[in-house]
Amino acid sequence: MVQERGAKTAAWRRIAELVEQRREAMTELSDRLWELAETKFEEFESAGLLAERLKQQGFTVAFGTGGLPTAFTASYGSGWPVIAILGEYDALPGMSQTAGAAFREPLKPGGSGHGCGHHLLGTGSLAAAVALKEYMAEAGLPGTIRYYGCPAEEGGSGKTFLVREGAFADVDAALTWHPGYGNAVVSQTSSANYQVRYRFQGRSSHAAASPHTGRSALDAVELMNVGANYLREHVPREAQFHYAVTDTGGFSPNVVQAAAEVVYLIRAPEVRQVEEIYARINDIAKGAALMTGTKVQIGFEKACSNLIPNVTVERIMQRCFEALGVPAFTEEERRYARAILETLRPEAKPGTDGGLQVDSGREASPKGDLRPEAGPRTDLPQETAQIGDPRPEAGPRTDLPQEGPEVGPATGPETGSIVEPGPKCAPDQAALPETLDPYRPVTGRMLGSTDVADVSWVVPTAQLETVCFAADTPFHSWQMVAQGKAAAAHKGMLHAAKVLAATAAELLKDPGSLEEAKRELRSRGGLEGYVCPIPAHILPPVKACPGNGQLP
Repeated sequence: MVQERGAKTAAWRRIAELVEQRREAMTELSDRLWELAETKFEEFESAGLLAERLKQQGFTVAFGTGGLPTAFTASYGSGWPVIAILGEYDALPGMSQTAGAAFREPLKPGGSGHGCGHHLLGTGSLAAAVALKEYMAEAGLPGTIRYYGCPAEEGGSGKTFLVREGAFADVDAALTWHPGYGNAVVSQTSSANYQVRYRFQGRSSHAAASPHTGRSALDAVELMNVGANYLREHVPREAQFHYAVTDTGGFSPNVVQAAAEVVYLIRAPEVRQVEEIYARINDIAKGAALMTGTKVQIGFEKACSNLIPNVTVERIMQRCFEALGVPAFTEEERRYARAILETLRPEAKPGTDGGLQVDSGREASPKGDLRPEAGPRTDLPQETAQIGDPRPEAGPRTDLPQEGPEVGPATGPETGSIVEPGPKCAPDQAALPETLDPYRPVTGRMLGSTDVADVSWVVPTAQLETVCFAADTPFHSWQMVAQGKAAAAHKGMLHAAKVLAATAAELLKDPGSLEEAKRELRSRGGLEGYVCPIPAHILPPVKACPGNGQLP
């Protein structure tokens, strides 16, 4: 046993060396993606750069995966098993920011920016795939490693479209990560969601001379939003819906606005709950149209399911993480992180309830979030109940019993309330933690959503987080964009690559664990039980490639 453990450790260290050999190249690549900052379904140059780098490393690249022009796969090896490593590279609109600054300074007013770190995510996953390819050649490992270039995670659910089109049909396990401000194997379910566009059409008129002949689409949008806000009291407490008015109809108050538009994002723990709320919001929109004499067009845009964690794969990932340790930071790196912390609201600084809360069926944890589109950290107490719910519409349960010794926050003997542990790291490490969170299987639900969830329904999936940003930096903020090219971000990215590659190598060496992982997934309603939340007739809003019209 000791000899076997030593061999594993040596293999993981070799994989880490292979990642380190490419540190400079990977850093430059991630910085270039940061500069491009291409938004959903427009990531042509970003996808092209990643694909070209993989092609240079001996991967076979195919574009247009699942009918998405900015999606691609890059494969190495042959046969079974097939291990997927997921990469993302889309940015957010309106998030332009100067790198390295500790104050708000857009590079381009109104421009886009990497406010969720997907430039790191895509590059770190690529580094893992390349290192694993080299290790497979050295060790003579059989099987296939496949990098999935996944566009439009932000507001596009690119992976859900890929799953619907069968892009993961032959994959045996999928691994991914997300930059954050903790080191952890993430074992939580997530919120399902729908994104829907409501466009009202009325009739324009002079607001003073002939208002009676006009029919205001803007009035309809406002009435719809009022009605939806009254609905909030009458939905499950875990449900949320958010809206953005994307077209007010014009800029002249003396014109009755003939057209206006609002986009809703509806979240709930299960797809069936989202569907129920969606139907009620549709009725509110129709009612607003009736009240204003306008017409409404309802456009379903995208959706994603709730995530199914896979304990079998996660335990392997945790062992690799423990053996490889966590990123270490310099005083200079901590100094910049502390400067970022000074720009945050008091309630968002370390030690406060600044992140997204987690619903664990008890109290919410006062810890930070992994990301708004992927959810919070894995530091909630465990609850025990029955395993799984076979109904596809119900989604994965979040109450798998915990194996092994109890870890993490204790619970009060009488009330079951959360008893907070002591500080997680030394005061000088508070801005950039250098600790690894204990692993607690399937603990709670992320309030945020991720299209990784749909992959997790058809393939055993595991994901991790590494420290790349100052503690509790809000995702989708200028502070996160500013840190995107910092040394700490690069360190976290490369460390994630090491853990991903080591985990994939273990899965290639132990195909039996993949069969166990699939049995676990089936027991919780996945694989054959999956029903895609995006109807077959809904097409992604893909765009034509600029320039020569094709990617490399």
